Amino acid sequence: MIKRFGLIAGLVTFISTTAQALTPPFGAKMLKEQSDLIVLGGVGGKRQNGGIVESNDCADTVKYTAALTVTKVCMGKAKPGDVLPVVIFHKDYKRGCVGDQDASLDPGDQGLYYLRKGDDEGTWRPVHWDGVKLKEAGKPMPSCP
Repeated sequence: MIKRFGLIAGLVTFISTTAQALTPPFGAKMLKEQSDLIVLGGVGGKRQNGGIVESNDCADTVKYTAALTVTKVCMGKAKPGDVLPVVIFHKDYKRGCVGDQDASLDPGDQGLYYLRKGDDEGTWRPVHWDGVKLKEAGKPMPSCP
């Protein structure tokens, strides 16, 4: 009985620790409230690698910049045809570590992008990991919120 309790307590601790490390999806209202710019567009060209910006026992964080071409502005100041430099951070997790991941913007992606002003002048960042709503194959583009 004690062994069974220990196993259950260990599983509960593992599951709750893992769950606390990840942020849940944001609702459409929260994404909109935290955005400076919401656009429909596509990622072109090759992502620029900015190198490792942080390294610790759990992960190496690599900075990338993707070129997002605006096709329609849903909210904010931009215009169709603008090419926005969007900065993303990829975490390369090491064995046994779990945590959040920034949104991914890969060449050829198209969709709806919730963005906030970046740390550097003229750059943008996804609001949250689920602030990128990609167009699904065979379906129309997402619509403005």
